[in-house]
Amino acid sequence: AVSTPFRHKSKRDPEENSESTRQTVNRLEDPCSQSADMNQRHHQSSKVVPLLRPGSFVTLENQPDDLPPFELIQCRGGRCWVRQQAWGQSVQWEVEHERLRTA
Repeated sequence: AVSTPFRHKSKRDPEENSESTRQTVNRLEDPCSQSADMNQRHHQSSKVVPLLRPGSFVTLENQPDDLPPFELIQCRGGRCWVRQQAWGQSVQWEVEHERLRTA
């Protein structure tokens, strides 16, 4: 008696497995489209914020023209601390980083 190794029918039957093979081939044929899809998803899920250095001056989005720029104290974890020069050293305001623009 000759024994043959057991193989599941779907592994060797091309008709049964043809659709999944086509999908795999399509994915492998165009690696650029996969990369573009991943970049698009990444771009949608993350926001790029400008680099703001401590000591620089910034403005808020929709800041009125008659309000002077704020001095940037520090930024951490998407939050920034700013102050007006007229406020003194100990008064600071915490603002979301994405609301700030360089002055």
